[in-house]
Amino acid sequence: MTLGERQDTVDELDDGFMGDIEKLASLVAQREPPQATLGRIVEFSTSAIEGSSRLALSVIANGRPVAVAASDETVHTAETLQYELGEGPALTAIAARATAVSRSLGGDATWPRFGSTVARRGLHSVLAVPMLLPDAVVGAICVYVTHKDAFDAEAIDRAQRYAIPATAVVHNMHLLHQSRIQIERLSQALTSRSVIDQAIGIIRSRNGGTAADAFDRLRRISNTDRVKLVDLAAQVVERSVRRARARQDTGE
Repeated sequence: MTLGERQDTVDELDDGFMGDIEKLASLVAQREPPQATLGRIVEFSTSAIEGSSRLALSVIANGRPVAVAASDETVHTAETLQYELGEGPALTAIAARATAVSRSLGGDATWPRFGSTVARRGLHSVLAVPMLLPDAVVGAICVYVTHKDAFDAEAIDRAQRYAIPATAVVHNMHLLHQSRIQIERLSQALTSRSVIDQAIGIIRSRNGGTAADAFDRLRRISNTDRVKLVDLAAQVVERSVRRARARQDTGE
């Protein structure tokens, strides 16, 4: 291969790599459920990271890493195994905030129990790249290969470069998901408050008491009948609506 042909090949690889990055970046603008987005990251990663057709993604949840997506069941089992054993490539990469590589898992003394187990299942090389923010670790991308000595310097470099935008997507997805949860909770709280206020108004119209008196009455009934306050308020409103409709039907 001439120097010019070699440069053309590099340019083609770079174009393909940038295309994979662009596909990954497009996930931020989509409104897919988190699990679907994580699956898409795995899908895009298998083409972006050279030599990887079997890949798993773990993220930090409640202070510990959890396997959330994988290209196949064997890889998912391998990824979760390390968390059961307390040793493995993703755990090492996350703890050290650095890439972890094994070119012969069956004989790797770094993770003796993990390595020997997954090697018996046909996985002999692994590359784990941490997903890093300046002040936190988001998770790790693990690439598994069925033959030994699978990763050269170029493959490692591509995986490390790809992990940067992948980290941003996972982090932004988490922030967006949390924001949506907060919005839903706020919306539910506002709806609950509105229903309770309506029930208080209905009770006051009947008894002539204050808003505080009506609320205390609702709360006492809620505690006695072991019914949520908002559910009790909804019942009061619904009964009032039914009575009003009945009066309209009878012409009162």
